[in-house]
Amino acid sequence: MNDFNKLCFIGAGNMCEALLAGIISSKFFPVENIILSDIRKQRLKYLEEKYNVKTTMDNKEVVKVSDMIFFSVKPQNIATVLEEVGELLRSDQMVISIAVGIPTYFIESYMKEEVPVIRVMPNTPALFQSAISVLSKGKYANDKHLNFARELLSCVGDVDILPEKLQNAAAAINGCGPAYFFYFIESLVDAGISVGLNEDIAKKLAVQTMEGSVKMLKESGKSPTELRRMVTSPGGTTITALEQFEKGAIRYHILKAIKAATNRAEELSKQLMK
Repeated sequence: MNDFNKLCFIGAGNMCEALLAGIISSKFFPVENIILSDIRKQRLKYLEEKYNVKTTMDNKEVVKVSDMIFFSVKPQNIATVLEEVGELLRSDQMVISIAVGIPTYFIESYMKEEVPVIRVMPNTPALFQSAISVLSKGKYANDKHLNFARELLSCVGDVDILPEKLQNAAAAINGCGPAYFFYFIESLVDAGISVGLNEDIAKKLAVQTMEGSVKMLKESGKSPTELRRMVTSPGGTTITALEQFEKGAIRYHILKAIKAATNRAEELSKQLMK
């Protein structure tokens, strides 16, 4: 889709920087064709010096000169940005939004023309080009727009496509998920210390074990259940530990947590769009 040659980011936070670094590294867009806009002058100065990109504090300016507009702002700020630039957006442009919980129809409602909008839920491992992002297309976007967005987000990791009605459910896993794993690692480290390990070795054992386990899951072709059974001998230490998890109803609480996160995303969406 050669029409999209100039890219702008409105909102220059961590996710913007992660994607920017991936784009520059992959040469998806020439660096001279990228411009960033933000209200924080010092943040823009830092990114300009580090990545040699153009910057401005004028959102209207970047929208006028860009083919693709990336809204990388917090959901509570999306309405303010749309009030400022929504009517300037044209049907020959394309919008990608990572504003959590904000549906494409809400973004489209601020525009005079039929502008293609793609909604994205990335996650923080994008900072290390290890993200998993979920994409959904809006009313005026077609498969070409979706594929272009997929290529763009592939600069920072894997990409999947889902119907937009499943975005909040996906966010409860991929968006919130890093915190769950950090929490579990934190708990393993604390438990290791409680049985006599020092913090450094407990952390190393926990992190490397998780990393190796993920690699097994990705490369073995086996299901999580099959791999768990391979480690679990009758009457052994693993089954003894897993029995404690079952007594604490860990699986039930994970289910409840994912449902709670999904419901909270729905609630936030409704609150932000009032």
